[in-house]
Amino acid sequence: WTRRLGDTTWQAGDLGPGNWTFASASADGMRMAVLDNGAFAGASPDGGTTWEQTFSYSGWSGLAVSRDGRVVTAQEPRNDTYGHRGYVFVNTTGGIGNWEWTAADLNLTWRGISLSSDGNWMAAADNGVAGTTGGKIYTSTGNRTAGGTLGAITGGQGQFIEVTYQGNGRFTVTDVSASGAFTIR
Repeated sequence: WTRRLGDTTWQAGDLGPGNWTFASASADGMRMAVLDNGAFAGASPDGGTTWEQTFSYSGWSGLAVSRDGRVVTAQEPRNDTYGHRGYVFVNTTGGIGNWEWTAADLNLTWRGISLSSDGNWMAAADNGVAGTTGGKIYTSTGNRTAGGTLGAITGGQGQFIEVTYQGNGRFTVTDVSASGAFTIR
């Protein structure tokens, strides 16, 4: 269900019934993500009018959406009913399309996640294992660019690089020619 501030009624989404445990939205409310515990993740690019079921997993334990809605991250704790390891899932296209699985090598009991407003930084909480002193907080910059000093990119004749502007002065490299390395200064 979605409702805009000031509206007096709620609008039901088209994902149907579920065991909904987490929901998050971009600052403008246009990009939304939800998690159905024991089932799938869903995303909406249009303020909840339409929804796309993205992929299925179980035992969700956290969800966050960046301010602009471009980055969505979700958590799955370890040792769920299906024996999965703890994962952090990241999507850089508003929750629609492919999600990247990360942090599986840590095998942690994830219990909460947060994103910076630009989606570049993540903080994730681990609950720890029973009988231990508890979990830890993990931070990551993922695979997105970070702010830094101005510079330049140089390469040789015939080389190419493709970048995508992500907003807020940040770019991601989306394609590089196989004909040689680039120098970044």
